[in-house]
Amino acid sequence: MRLVVIDRDYSLPAAAAAAAAQPRNPEVPFFAVASPAAVPPPLAERVDAAAVVATVDAINALLAAAAVPTTQSVLANLMELFLFVPANKAYNKMLSDLDSFVADQNRTIYEPKGLRLRNPQSVAFIRLEFEVL
Repeated sequence: MRLVVIDRDYSLPAAAAAAAAQPRNPEVPFFAVASPAAVPPPLAERVDAAAVVATVDAINALLAAAAVPTTQSVLANLMELFLFVPANKAYNKMLSDLDSFVADQNRTIYEPKGLRLRNPQSVAFIRLEFEVL
């Protein structure tokens, strides 16, 4: 079994880039593939590089959305803290959405090309792993 890996980006965005776009929370996992040219060659040989970039961007968006505190998430945390009632948290929903997204991407894009995207949760969001089948 061979793996192609896209590592997590631990760097903070440059000041100019942060001012132009939304600032990125450094505590939220972020996988950096800025352009199709940055896609690792073993992936680019089998799959359209733009599809890989779109997949990585969608995963980044799911992770970023889960880290945004909302009134609902604050209330769910308070309810769980004071009433000892487990709440369905936004983060758990994101994990479920991520599972569905990875399964869908594998079915439609990667498995027909002899690749499989592993769920990044299985490696603690340290990297994205593509298994060469």
